[in-house]
Amino acid sequence: MKKVRILVSCVLAAACAGLIFWFSAQSGEASAQMSSQVMNPISRLLTALFGGAAHTVVRKCAHFILFGALMFLTYNACFQARGEGRLSPILPFAICVLYAVSDEAHQYFVPGRACRLYDIGVDALGCVVGGLCFWAAAKLWLRFRKPSVTHSDR
Repeated sequence: MKKVRILVSCVLAAACAGLIFWFSAQSGEASAQMSSQVMNPISRLLTALFGGAAHTVVRKCAHFILFGALMFLTYNACFQARGEGRLSPILPFAICVLYAVSDEAHQYFVPGRACRLYDIGVDALGCVVGGLCFWAAAKLWLRFRKPSVTHSDR
């Protein structure tokens, strides 16, 4: 059962990384169009709050959310693989930030996209929040889960 949990956790983290890669591979025009589609339903509110920067806010929130999710899933995969008592965020954070760097380097070669250090910072901040969310969820799960029945208990 543990191997299945590890496999599922790794597949989910890889799927999230693949989704990020897919978004990053879109041309600047396609990416801007997608951001506009997200903005359209709530454009009045976003424009009232952020003015002309609303489009940028949507794009940076997408970076933040996607890398927060990647960190959550990567942290879970490491947690499952290393054992439940080990909650160190160092390895999953390093993996996710290195992926953010590689993602920005990848965008350098995509027409209409750019490699921005600022985006790596937004991604890293998303990783911190995603890591904190996983850490809190794991602590709660470890605290309140029912202990499993072992062969010695029978």
